[in-house]
Amino acid sequence: MSILPRPRLRYADFKGRASRREYFGFMVVQSLASGLALMLTMSAGRTRRG
Repeated sequence: MSILPRPRLRYADFKGRASRREYFGFMVVQSLASGLALMLTMSAGRTRRG
């Protein structure tokens, strides 16, 4: 199983802890997705007027 979807699949599984690789991989993907969403939102708000 790939390490990226694992946190989503194990969201409600409270047995044990996530590995360091799993945690940081998830955080990197979430940060990139958030940054991309922010850039798209900011660029959509800029319209030419005039």
